Amino acid sequence: TRITQWGIATSLVYGSLRQLKEGISYLGELDNAMNQVQIVTNKTSDEVLELSNSYNTLAKQMSVTTSQIALASVEFYRQGLSDEEVNKRLQSIIQYAKISGMEFQESAEIITATVNSMGIDVQRATDIFSYMGDATATGADEIGRAFQKVGGTAGELGVEFEKVSSWISIISSKTRESAESIGTSMKSMMARIQNMKAYGFDQEDGTTVNEVAKALAEVNIALMDSEGQFRNIGTIFDELGAKWDSLDSRQKAYLATTIAGTRQQSRFYSLMGGYAESIDLYNKSLEALGVTQQKYDVWIQSTEAHIEKFSATLEGFWQ
Repeated sequence: TRITQWGIATSLVYGSLRQLKEGISYLGELDNAMNQVQIVTNKTSDEVLELSNSYNTLAKQMSVTTSQIALASVEFYRQGLSDEEVNKRLQSIIQYAKISGMEFQESAEIITATVNSMGIDVQRATDIFSYMGDATATGADEIGRAFQKVGGTAGELGVEFEKVSSWISIISSKTRESAESIGTSMKSMMARIQNMKAYGFDQEDGTTVNEVAKALAEVNIALMDSEGQFRNIGTIFDELGAKWDSLDSRQKAYLATTIAGTRQQSRFYSLMGGYAESIDLYNKSLEALGVTQQKYDVWIQSTEAHIEKFSATLEGFWQ
């Protein structure tokens, strides 16, 4: 009996010490993050204290840790965002991280890169990734990781966010390659077009603008508009996708190699082979408003969410 009593007492003592150690560690992380916020924003100490308390309230509401929110806010403030914009972005990224099963930091990086490269609203980004992931049985995380690779190039070429997302979704569902591999291949295809616009040829294999224009002209699709400017690659792909099934094997091989290059030929085939599906995805995605919130409402009822909410409550105690 005495041994049992000592065992219980020892467990309580060491458990309390462990909790104390974790609490001190948490306060150190939070203080460091809030100091960085203060340096970036020039807020007063009282304003920063109030902000840290609001982060704990948000953490309890959304079932995440306060330190995760504080660290992410530093990056957003460095981008020159207002308090309101930072708070809105934090909520959207928390939802995206939870429904996609990603770490909070990775979620923040993906959405930030997408929003900055495409000039879209953060909620729009998470809704499209969530919708595309479900519609093609891939995953919101895979669509986001792939888009992170190609977003900058797509933005430079002026291709619609939803359209590029639909292309990624189709290639992913058909090939089941890694998200990073698909994103890199999409980037290579678009960089090829970008090089031709800038230099008149692709620097990798020397394919010229005239060769691409000739390949497209063979199936009655124009590369240039009436003023001699490149037409939007999204429009060209739409027209080519509509004709793809009617082309013979020689025409398909010629177009795939000329437009996408030898390395990306197989992915181009996958995209064109499922282009009718990508059009359907694109059209439906335009109405995919609130998808992230709907999925998050389901997650918030989970055991994981309740455990994380309890952790945030403990953080509030230490604060």
